[in-house]
Amino acid sequence: PQLLVKELIPVPLIMVSSEEAISVEEAVSSNYIFVDWGTSFGMIHARQYPNMPPPKLRASVGRLALGFLTNCTGSAYLPEAMVLDQLGTKLFRVEDAPVIHKEAYAVYSQTGNKKEAVENALTWFDDT
Repeated sequence: PQLLVKELIPVPLIMVSSEEAISVEEAVSSNYIFVDWGTSFGMIHARQYPNMPPPKLRASVGRLALGFLTNCTGSAYLPEAMVLDQLGTKLFRVEDAPVIHKEAYAVYSQTGNKKEAVENALTWFDDT
């Protein structure tokens, strides 16, 4: 009851690979990194790829998967904004993989002494 929740913007998660022109079937069957973006992502992912073999690696943080992809090889779903500057050079979009949208929320204290500052900062998302 003392927390406020504000929905921000949907975050598009795109499948990227360290290999250029790879199909989605190749991407999920070899060196795939499953990033745990939450229950809803996991359910959508399972529906999209019901016959996928176990992933090569599981990560709970996108930055870990990104580091693995840029230093080794593989594929993973990552936020588009996180990989935008590397697309076409170090990472390549898996073109036939669907985009999965993840909602982003801000959760902050209703009674905290920084409530006004947080709410001012969150107005940036109102026009997006």
